[in-house]
Amino acid sequence: MNAIGNLFTGLSFIGLVILVPPFVWHIKNVNLPAVFLIFWLLFSNLTGFVDAIIWSGDDFYDQYDGRGLCDVTIKLKLGSVTGKLCAVSALSLQLFMILRANNLRFMNNRTKFKIIFDCVFCLTTPVIIMSLSYLVQGARIGVLRYYGCSGIYYSWVYLVIQSSMMLMWSLVATVLAVLTVYTYFRKKIDVKDILKCTNSGLNLKRFARLLIFSSIIILTLTPLSIYTFVGDVTTEQFRMRYNFHFIHNPLLWNYTYFVEAPLKILYFRWIDIGLSIITFLIFGIGTDAIELYKSILIRCGLGKIFRLNTLEDIDRFPSNISNDNTTKSPTNQTTKSQLSAGSNITGSTFIDGLEEFHELINDDDDDDDDDDEKVIPKVFTVDLEKGCQSEHDAESKEIEYFINGDHDGTDITYSYNITKHS
Repeated sequence: MNAIGNLFTGLSFIGLVILVPPFVWHIKNVNLPAVFLIFWLLFSNLTGFVDAIIWSGDDFYDQYDGRGLCDVTIKLKLGSVTGKLCAVSALSLQLFMILRANNLRFMNNRTKFKIIFDCVFCLTTPVIIMSLSYLVQGARIGVLRYYGCSGIYYSWVYLVIQSSMMLMWSLVATVLAVLTVYTYFRKKIDVKDILKCTNSGLNLKRFARLLIFSSIIILTLTPLSIYTFVGDVTTEQFRMRYNFHFIHNPLLWNYTYFVEAPLKILYFRWIDIGLSIITFLIFGIGTDAIELYKSILIRCGLGKIFRLNTLEDIDRFPSNISNDNTTKSPTNQTTKSQLSAGSNITGSTFIDGLEEFHELINDDDDDDDDDDEKVIPKVFTVDLEKGCQSEHDAESKEIEYFINGDHDGTDITYSYNITKHS
Protein backbone atom coordinates (compact mmCIF):
# COMPACT_ATOMS: atom_id res chain seq x y z
CA MET A 1 0.00 0.00 0.00
CA ASN A 2 1.06 3.58 -0.61
CA ALA A 3 0.48 6.60 1.64
CA ILE A 4 -3.06 7.22 0.38
CA GLY A 5 -3.96 3.57 0.87
CA ASN A 6 -2.59 3.65 4.42
CA LEU A 7 -4.61 6.79 5.14
CA PHE A 8 -7.88 5.24 3.92
CA THR A 9 -7.15 2.01 5.79
CA GLY A 10 -6.42 3.75 9.07
CA LEU A 11 -9.34 6.17 8.96
CA SER A 12 -11.79 3.49 7.86
CA PHE A 13 -10.68 1.23 10.71
CA ILE A 14 -11.08 4.05 13.23
CA GLY A 15 -14.53 4.85 11.85
CA LEU A 16 -15.49 1.18 12.10
CA VAL A 17 -14.41 0.84 15.73
CA ILE A 18 -15.94 4.06 17.07
CA LEU A 19 -19.33 3.25 15.54
CA VAL A 20 -19.72 0.00 17.49
CA PRO A 21 -20.81 1.53 20.86
CA PRO A 22 -23.55 3.77 19.33
CA PHE A 23 -24.70 0.82 17.23
CA VAL A 24 -24.99 -1.46 20.27
CA TRP A 25 -26.74 1.22 22.33
CA HIS A 26 -29.40 1.85 19.68
CA ILE A 27 -29.96 -1.89 19.26
CA LYS A 28 -30.60 -2.19 23.00
CA ASN A 29 -33.13 0.64 22.76
CA VAL A 30 -34.70 -0.81 19.57
CA ASN A 31 -34.25 2.51 17.77
CA LEU A 32 -34.33 0.93 14.32
CA PRO A 33 -33.94 4.07 12.15
CA ALA A 34 -30.70 4.92 13.93
CA VAL A 35 -29.65 1.24 13.83
CA PHE A 36 -30.08 1.08 10.03
CA LEU A 37 -28.31 4.40 9.55
CA ILE A 38 -25.29 3.38 11.62
CA PHE A 39 -25.30 -0.05 9.94
CA TRP A 40 -24.79 1.56 6.53
CA LEU A 41 -21.95 3.68 7.95
CA LEU A 42 -20.40 0.56 9.47
CA PHE A 43 -20.65 -1.21 6.13
CA SER A 44 -19.03 1.72 4.33
CA ASN A 45 -16.10 1.78 6.76
CA LEU A 46 -15.69 -2.00 6.64
CA THR A 47 -15.56 -2.09 2.84
CA GLY A 48 -13.33 0.99 2.83
CA PHE A 49 -10.91 -0.78 5.16
CA VAL A 50 -10.88 -4.04 3.14
CA ASP A 51 -10.82 -2.41 -0.30
CA ALA A 52 -7.95 -0.08 0.60
CA ILE A 53 -5.88 -3.04 1.82
CA ILE A 54 -6.44 -5.06 -1.36
CA TRP A 55 -6.58 -2.44 -4.12
CA SER A 56 -4.45 0.57 -3.14
CA GLY A 57 -0.98 -0.44 -4.31
CA ASP A 58 0.67 0.42 -7.58
CA ASP A 59 0.15 -3.16 -8.71
CA PHE A 60 -3.58 -3.25 -7.95
CA TYR A 61 -4.19 -4.51 -11.52
CA ASP A 62 -2.64 -7.81 -10.50
CA GLN A 63 -4.53 -8.21 -7.24
CA TYR A 64 -7.60 -10.26 -6.38
CA ASP A 65 -10.24 -10.10 -9.14
CA GLY A 66 -13.07 -9.61 -6.65
CA ARG A 67 -15.17 -12.63 -7.60
CA GLY A 68 -17.47 -13.51 -4.75
CA LEU A 69 -16.67 -10.48 -2.56
CA CYS A 70 -17.58 -7.89 -5.19
CA ASP A 71 -20.73 -9.73 -6.20
CA VAL A 72 -22.11 -8.91 -2.76
CA THR A 73 -20.55 -5.55 -1.96
CA ILE A 74 -21.42 -3.94 -5.32
CA LYS A 75 -25.12 -4.45 -4.58
CA LEU A 76 -24.84 -3.24 -1.01
CA LYS A 77 -22.83 -0.17 -2.00
CA LEU A 78 -25.50 0.80 -4.49
CA GLY A 79 -28.25 0.45 -1.89
CA SER A 80 -26.32 2.05 0.97
CA VAL A 81 -26.59 5.66 -0.26
CA THR A 82 -30.37 5.56 -0.55
CA GLY A 83 -30.52 3.37 2.56
CA LYS A 84 -28.92 6.12 4.66
CA LEU A 85 -31.42 8.65 3.32
CA CYS A 86 -34.37 6.33 4.07
CA ALA A 87 -33.08 5.72 7.60
CA VAL A 88 -32.56 9.40 8.39
CA SER A 89 -36.02 10.13 6.98
CA ALA A 90 -37.52 7.51 9.32
CA LEU A 91 -35.61 9.01 12.24
CA SER A 92 -36.90 12.51 11.47
CA LEU A 93 -40.43 11.15 11.12
CA GLN A 94 -40.12 9.40 14.47
CA LEU A 95 -39.05 12.59 16.23
CA PHE A 96 -41.80 14.57 14.50
CA MET A 97 -44.50 12.09 15.56
CA ILE A 98 -43.25 12.16 19.15
CA LEU A 99 -43.58 15.94 19.21
CA ARG A 100 -47.04 15.74 17.64
CA ALA A 101 -48.04 13.21 20.34
CA ASN A 102 -51.25 12.27 18.54
CA ASN A 103 -50.47 8.71 17.43
CA LEU A 104 -49.50 6.31 20.19
CA ARG A 105 -48.35 3.63 17.73
CA PHE A 106 -45.27 5.75 16.99
CA MET A 107 -44.38 6.32 20.62
CA ASN A 108 -43.00 2.91 21.62
CA ASN A 109 -40.13 1.48 19.55
CA ARG A 110 -40.77 -2.03 20.86
CA THR A 111 -44.30 -2.46 19.52
CA LYS A 112 -44.84 -4.82 16.60
CA PHE A 113 -46.34 -2.05 14.47
CA LYS A 114 -43.37 0.29 14.99
CA ILE A 115 -40.80 -2.42 14.25
CA ILE A 116 -42.54 -3.48 11.02
CA PHE A 117 -43.06 0.14 9.96
CA ASP A 118 -39.38 1.04 10.47
CA CYS A 119 -38.16 -2.03 8.59
CA VAL A 120 -40.47 -1.35 5.63
CA PHE A 121 -39.68 2.36 5.59
CA CYS A 122 -35.91 1.91 5.80
CA LEU A 123 -35.35 -1.20 3.66
CA THR A 124 -37.93 -1.27 0.87
CA THR A 125 -36.29 1.24 -1.47
CA PRO A 126 -32.70 -0.05 -1.02
CA VAL A 127 -33.84 -3.64 -1.65
CA ILE A 128 -35.70 -2.58 -4.81
CA ILE A 129 -32.66 -0.66 -6.07
CA MET A 130 -30.32 -3.58 -5.42
CA SER A 131 -32.70 -6.00 -7.13
CA LEU A 132 -33.26 -3.87 -10.25
CA SER A 133 -29.62 -2.83 -10.65
CA TYR A 134 -28.95 -5.97 -12.71
CA LEU A 135 -31.04 -4.45 -15.51
CA VAL A 136 -28.50 -1.67 -16.05
CA GLN A 137 -25.29 -3.36 -14.89
CA GLY A 138 -23.00 -3.66 -17.91
CA ALA A 139 -20.26 -5.77 -16.30
CA ARG A 140 -20.15 -8.18 -13.43
CA ILE A 141 -17.24 -6.56 -11.58
CA GLY A 142 -15.44 -3.27 -11.80
CA VAL A 143 -12.56 -2.39 -9.48
CA LEU A 144 -11.46 1.20 -8.82
CA ARG A 145 -8.18 1.94 -7.15
CA TYR A 146 -8.68 2.76 -3.43
CA TYR A 147 -12.47 2.44 -3.79
CA GLY A 148 -12.52 -1.25 -4.64
CA CYS A 149 -15.62 -3.01 -5.97
CA SER A 150 -17.85 -0.84 -8.14
CA GLY A 151 -20.66 -1.45 -10.58
CA ILE A 152 -20.54 -0.38 -14.24
CA TYR A 153 -23.93 0.92 -15.33
CA TYR A 154 -25.52 2.22 -18.53
CA SER A 155 -28.77 3.79 -19.82
CA TRP A 156 -31.22 6.39 -18.57
CA VAL A 157 -32.94 3.62 -16.61
CA TYR A 158 -30.13 3.92 -14.07
CA LEU A 159 -31.24 7.49 -13.41
CA VAL A 160 -34.73 6.21 -12.56
CA ILE A 161 -33.53 3.31 -10.42
CA GLN A 162 -30.76 5.04 -8.46
CA SER A 163 -30.17 8.77 -8.95
CA SER A 164 -33.81 9.88 -8.85
CA MET A 165 -34.42 7.76 -5.72
CA MET A 166 -31.51 9.46 -3.97
CA LEU A 167 -32.91 12.87 -4.88
CA MET A 168 -36.46 11.96 -3.84
CA TRP A 169 -35.46 10.60 -0.42
CA SER A 170 -33.15 13.52 0.25
CA LEU A 171 -36.10 15.87 -0.30
CA VAL A 172 -38.34 13.72 1.93
CA ALA A 173 -35.70 13.75 4.68
CA THR A 174 -35.27 17.52 4.37
CA VAL A 175 -39.01 18.21 4.62
CA LEU A 176 -39.39 15.95 7.66
CA ALA A 177 -36.37 17.53 9.35
CA VAL A 178 -37.71 21.04 8.77
CA LEU A 179 -41.11 20.05 10.18
CA THR A 180 -39.45 18.47 13.21
CA VAL A 181 -37.29 21.49 13.96
CA TYR A 182 -40.23 23.86 13.45
CA THR A 183 -42.46 21.80 15.77
CA TYR A 184 -39.67 21.59 18.34
CA PHE A 185 -39.25 25.37 18.58
CA ARG A 186 -43.01 25.92 18.51
CA LYS A 187 -43.46 23.57 21.48
CA LYS A 188 -40.11 24.22 23.10
CA ILE A 189 -41.58 24.97 26.53
CA ASP A 190 -43.62 21.74 26.56
CA VAL A 191 -41.11 19.36 24.95
CA LYS A 192 -39.90 17.95 28.26
CA ASP A 193 -43.44 17.16 29.39
CA ILE A 194 -44.32 15.70 25.98
CA LEU A 195 -41.36 13.32 26.10
CA LYS A 196 -42.33 12.18 29.56
CA CYS A 197 -46.04 11.77 28.92
CA THR A 198 -45.68 9.90 25.63
CA ASN A 199 -43.42 7.18 27.12
CA SER A 200 -41.07 7.63 24.19
CA GLY A 201 -38.07 6.50 26.22
CA LEU A 202 -36.35 9.81 25.45
CA ASN A 203 -35.40 12.62 27.72
CA LEU A 204 -34.55 16.11 26.54
CA LYS A 205 -30.85 15.39 26.01
CA ARG A 206 -31.45 12.17 24.08
CA PHE A 207 -34.04 13.88 21.90
CA ALA A 208 -31.68 16.77 21.19
CA ARG A 209 -28.87 14.38 20.25
CA LEU A 210 -31.10 12.51 17.80
CA LEU A 211 -32.36 15.78 16.30
CA ILE A 212 -28.83 17.15 15.86
CA PHE A 213 -27.63 13.83 14.45
CA SER A 214 -30.40 13.58 11.84
CA SER A 215 -30.02 17.23 10.88
CA ILE A 216 -26.27 16.86 10.26
CA ILE A 217 -26.81 13.74 8.14
CA ILE A 218 -29.46 15.50 6.06
CA LEU A 219 -27.38 18.66 5.61
CA THR A 220 -24.55 16.46 4.35
CA LEU A 221 -26.37 13.96 2.13
CA THR A 222 -28.94 16.27 0.50
CA PRO A 223 -26.40 18.49 -1.34
CA LEU A 224 -24.49 15.32 -2.22
CA SER A 225 -27.62 13.76 -3.72
CA ILE A 226 -28.34 16.86 -5.81
CA TYR A 227 -24.73 16.98 -7.00
CA THR A 228 -24.78 13.29 -7.92
CA PHE A 229 -28.09 13.57 -9.77
CA VAL A 230 -26.91 16.55 -11.84
CA GLY A 231 -23.65 14.78 -12.62
CA ASP A 232 -25.42 11.58 -13.71
CA VAL A 233 -27.87 13.44 -15.93
CA THR A 234 -25.00 15.06 -17.82
CA THR A 235 -23.04 11.80 -18.17
CA GLU A 236 -23.12 10.28 -21.64
CA GLN A 237 -23.43 6.64 -20.56
CA PHE A 238 -26.63 7.43 -18.63
CA ARG A 239 -28.23 9.06 -21.66
CA MET A 240 -28.08 5.93 -23.78
CA ARG A 241 -31.20 4.18 -25.05
CA TYR A 242 -31.95 1.08 -23.03
CA ASN A 243 -31.04 -2.21 -24.71
CA PHE A 244 -30.82 -5.22 -22.43
CA HIS A 245 -28.83 -7.40 -24.87
CA PHE A 246 -26.31 -4.66 -25.56
CA ILE A 247 -25.78 -3.93 -21.87
CA HIS A 248 -25.47 -7.62 -20.97
CA ASN A 249 -23.08 -8.69 -23.70
CA PRO A 250 -22.08 -12.26 -22.73
CA LEU A 251 -18.59 -11.73 -24.18
CA LEU A 252 -17.90 -8.82 -21.82
CA TRP A 253 -19.98 -9.65 -18.76
CA ASN A 254 -17.72 -12.06 -16.91
CA TYR A 255 -14.52 -9.97 -16.89
CA THR A 256 -13.12 -7.87 -14.03
CA TYR A 257 -12.35 -4.32 -15.17
CA PHE A 258 -9.61 -2.47 -13.25
CA VAL A 259 -9.88 1.31 -13.50
CA GLU A 260 -7.39 3.96 -12.34
CA ALA A 261 -10.04 6.41 -11.17
CA PRO A 262 -9.21 9.97 -10.02
CA LEU A 263 -9.16 10.63 -6.28
CA LYS A 264 -11.99 13.17 -6.51
CA ILE A 265 -14.56 10.41 -7.03
CA LEU A 266 -13.71 9.10 -3.54
CA TYR A 267 -15.70 11.87 -1.85
CA PHE A 268 -18.18 9.24 -0.63
CA ARG A 269 -15.40 7.65 1.41
CA TRP A 270 -14.42 10.95 3.04
CA ILE A 271 -18.02 11.83 3.80
CA ASP A 272 -18.77 8.47 5.43
CA ILE A 273 -15.61 8.72 7.57
CA GLY A 274 -16.61 12.24 8.64
CA LEU A 275 -20.17 11.14 9.48
CA SER A 276 -18.77 8.26 11.52
CA ILE A 277 -16.70 10.64 13.63
CA ILE A 278 -19.70 12.95 14.12
CA THR A 279 -21.87 9.98 15.13
CA PHE A 280 -19.32 8.99 17.77
CA LEU A 281 -19.05 12.54 19.11
CA ILE A 282 -22.85 12.74 19.48
CA PHE A 283 -23.57 9.27 20.87
CA GLY A 284 -20.24 7.79 21.94
CA ILE A 285 -19.14 10.10 24.76
CA GLY A 286 -22.40 10.66 26.64
CA THR A 287 -23.50 9.16 29.94
CA ASP A 288 -25.27 6.24 28.26
CA ALA A 289 -22.17 5.31 26.27
CA ILE A 290 -19.90 5.57 29.32
CA GLU A 291 -22.15 3.22 31.27
CA LEU A 292 -22.02 0.82 28.32
CA TYR A 293 -18.20 0.94 28.30
CA LYS A 294 -18.15 0.19 32.02
CA SER A 295 -20.45 -2.81 31.65
CA ILE A 296 -18.26 -4.15 28.83
CA LEU A 297 -15.12 -3.79 30.99
CA ILE A 298 -16.82 -5.63 33.84
CA ARG A 299 -17.99 -8.49 31.61
CA CYS A 300 -14.46 -8.78 30.21
CA GLY A 301 -13.08 -9.17 33.73
CA LEU A 302 -11.40 -5.76 33.79
CA GLY A 303 -13.71 -4.21 36.38
CA LYS A 304 -11.24 -4.47 39.26
CA ILE A 305 -8.61 -2.57 37.31
CA PHE A 306 -11.02 0.36 36.98
CA ARG A 307 -12.48 -0.19 40.47
CA LEU A 308 -15.72 -1.58 39.09
CA ASN A 309 -16.25 -4.76 41.06
CA THR A 310 -19.78 -5.64 39.99
CA LEU A 311 -22.38 -4.54 37.51
CA GLU A 312 -24.17 -2.79 40.38
CA ASP A 313 -21.35 -0.25 40.46
CA ILE A 314 -22.51 1.22 37.18
CA ASP A 315 -26.11 1.65 38.29
CA ARG A 316 -26.61 5.38 38.79
CA PHE A 317 -30.35 5.36 39.37
CA PRO A 318 -31.77 5.97 42.84
CA SER A 319 -33.06 2.79 44.41
CA ASN A 320 -36.24 2.41 46.40
CA ILE A 321 -35.91 2.90 50.13
CA SER A 322 -35.56 -0.47 51.85
CA ASN A 323 -36.74 -1.49 55.25
CA ASP A 324 -33.43 -3.01 56.28
CA ASN A 325 -32.96 -0.45 59.05
CA THR A 326 -36.39 -1.06 60.49
CA THR A 327 -36.32 -2.23 64.10
CA LYS A 328 -39.33 -3.57 65.90
CA SER A 329 -40.10 -3.88 69.59
CA PRO A 330 -43.27 -4.49 71.56
CA THR A 331 -43.45 -0.84 72.61
CA ASN A 332 -42.15 1.19 69.69
CA GLN A 333 -41.25 1.02 66.01
CA THR A 334 -38.84 3.34 64.21
CA THR A 335 -38.37 3.69 60.48
CA LYS A 336 -35.79 6.07 58.99
CA SER A 337 -35.98 7.28 55.41
CA GLN A 338 -34.71 10.11 53.26
CA LEU A 339 -36.79 12.86 51.71
CA SER A 340 -35.81 15.75 49.52
CA ALA A 341 -36.07 19.33 50.70
CA GLY A 342 -39.40 21.00 50.44
CA SER A 343 -41.52 17.88 50.91
CA ASN A 344 -44.91 18.51 52.50
CA ILE A 345 -46.07 15.70 54.79
CA THR A 346 -49.67 15.44 55.85
CA GLY A 347 -51.77 12.66 57.24
CA SER A 348 -54.33 11.75 59.84
CA THR A 349 -53.74 8.04 60.50
CA PHE A 350 -50.83 5.69 60.71
CA ILE A 351 -51.73 3.96 57.43
CA ASP A 352 -52.26 7.27 55.63
CA GLY A 353 -48.89 8.46 56.84
CA LEU A 354 -47.12 5.38 55.49
CA GLU A 355 -48.89 5.67 52.13
CA GLU A 356 -47.83 9.29 51.79
CA PHE A 357 -44.26 8.37 52.63
CA HIS A 358 -44.33 5.66 49.99
CA GLU A 359 -45.62 8.09 47.35
CA LEU A 360 -43.03 10.73 48.23
CA ILE A 361 -40.14 8.31 48.30
CA ASN A 362 -41.01 6.71 44.97
CA ASP A 363 -42.11 9.89 43.19
CA ASP A 364 -40.11 10.25 39.95
CA ASP A 365 -40.53 13.83 38.84
CA ASP A 366 -37.19 14.00 37.07
CA ASP A 367 -37.30 12.36 33.66
CA ASP A 368 -33.61 13.11 33.18
CA ASP A 369 -32.46 10.80 35.95
CA ASP A 370 -29.82 9.29 33.68
CA ASP A 371 -28.39 12.61 32.52
CA ASP A 372 -24.80 13.56 33.14
CA GLU A 373 -25.55 15.86 36.08
CA LYS A 374 -26.87 14.31 39.28
CA VAL A 375 -28.94 16.35 41.70
CA ILE A 376 -28.08 15.60 45.33
CA PRO A 377 -31.08 16.44 47.50
CA LYS A 378 -30.88 17.81 51.00
CA VAL A 379 -31.36 15.02 53.51
CA PHE A 380 -33.83 14.95 56.37
CA THR A 381 -34.16 12.29 59.02
CA VAL A 382 -37.70 11.14 59.62
CA ASP A 383 -38.59 9.16 62.75
CA LEU A 384 -41.88 7.31 63.01
CA GLU A 385 -42.63 6.26 66.53
CA LYS A 386 -45.74 4.81 68.06
CA GLY A 387 -46.59 4.12 71.65
CA CYS A 388 -48.99 4.95 74.47
CA GLN A 389 -47.81 7.76 76.75
CA SER A 390 -51.02 8.58 78.55
CA GLU A 391 -54.70 7.87 78.64
CA HIS A 392 -55.32 10.96 76.52
CA ASP A 393 -52.77 9.82 73.95
CA ALA A 394 -54.32 6.36 73.83
CA GLU A 395 -57.58 7.81 72.57
CA SER A 396 -55.96 10.04 69.95
CA LYS A 397 -55.79 8.97 66.31
CA GLU A 398 -54.22 12.14 64.97
CA ILE A 399 -50.58 12.40 63.99
CA GLU A 400 -48.77 15.19 65.81
CA TYR A 401 -45.89 16.94 64.11
CA PHE A 402 -42.84 18.17 65.95
CA ILE A 403 -40.03 20.01 64.23
CA ASN A 404 -36.75 19.95 66.09
CA GLY A 405 -33.21 21.06 65.38
CA ASP A 406 -31.71 24.04 63.62
CA HIS A 407 -33.93 26.14 61.36
CA ASP A 408 -31.36 26.77 58.64
CA GLY A 409 -33.06 24.38 56.21
CA THR A 410 -30.33 21.76 56.38
CA ASP A 411 -31.08 19.66 59.47
CA ILE A 412 -34.73 19.12 60.34
CA THR A 413 -36.09 16.10 62.17
CA TYR A 414 -39.78 15.15 61.76
CA SER A 415 -41.01 13.05 64.69
CA TYR A 416 -44.27 11.13 64.28
CA ASN A 417 -45.87 10.29 67.61
CA ILE A 418 -48.52 7.76 66.69
CA THR A 419 -50.72 6.10 69.24
CA LYS A 420 -53.34 3.42 69.06
CA HIS A 421 -55.94 1.92 71.36
CA SER A 422 -54.64 -0.74 73.66
